[in-house]
Amino acid sequence: DTQDIDSQVVGVKVASGNITAAVSQATYEASNTDEESTGASVSFKVSDAMTFTVHTAETDDSTSSEEYTNTGVEVKYTIASGLTAFLNVEDYDYKVGTSSSTVADSGTASKLTIKAAF
Repeated sequence: DTQDIDSQVVGVKVASGNITAAVSQATYEASNTDEESTGASVSFKVSDAMTFTVHTAETDDSTSSEEYTNTGVEVKYTIASGLTAFLNVEDYDYKVGTSSSTVADSGTASKLTIKAAF
């Protein structure tokens, strides 16, 4: 006998002038999994070339007591037409809970991406 997989995502995004804010909530239920996630972000368009965004998200699994949080910032900068740079810095924390097959982890991740569009 297998359990149905149920999931739901609800979100709201509001933009006014140079500021955009978004919040979301999600649930996911399957065999041995009962996750609930929440997230929020705020973006500010500094200029036509630069946007600054902050975000946070958290996921909890009430079945295994696992927890994951992620908080970070992103700077998007248009270098030239069709050429954009993204700088991301995120702090993350993963707590194992009762799961014995995974390893707790936390730290900071940084990434620079250059995107070219033709």
